[in-house]
Amino acid sequence: MEQGLNLKLDWITEGMNFLWPEAYLFLGVLLMLLLGVMRIKNNSVIIQALIAIAIFSASLICQISQGILPSDAKLFGGMLRYDAFGIYLKILFDVGGILTVLLSISEKSIQSKLTEYYALIITIVFGAHMLVMSENFVMVALSLELISIPSYILAAFSFTKKSMEGSLKYFL
Repeated sequence: MEQGLNLKLDWITEGMNFLWPEAYLFLGVLLMLLLGVMRIKNNSVIIQALIAIAIFSASLICQISQGILPSDAKLFGGMLRYDAFGIYLKILFDVGGILTVLLSISEKSIQSKLTEYYALIITIVFGAHMLVMSENFVMVALSLELISIPSYILAAFSFTKKSMEGSLKYFL
């Protein structure tokens, strides 16, 4: 019994070494939500954008530095896969996240809810990271939900009647 538990704990510790970029994204979502709750008066648009870019950059740098690790590893008992093509796609998603943040800085309709917007974008990129690594059907389904639910919310993010209708149609 104890030997089986030790084996599972070994799977977890070995798998966590490969998941640092995803850990940065997860902590980034929590940080952006915390910034949104605090509502500091000097919490400007540029500072929020720089924090979001720093989160994506930390994930990107970690991803590039992990490129030298041995590839084709199975993590968590075969639920996730770590390979060179997955690293490439995750780097592409991080760059896409940075570009999304840069393009959304000047958008006036999201200025009041910027931390929530960035938290949703980071969550989508986190889901894309997990989808690329997924090898088990359960992980594929969870990853797709991590991508789709924030996408539904972002479709209605301007909070107009037209955007709410579009989000509902997107959901259905």
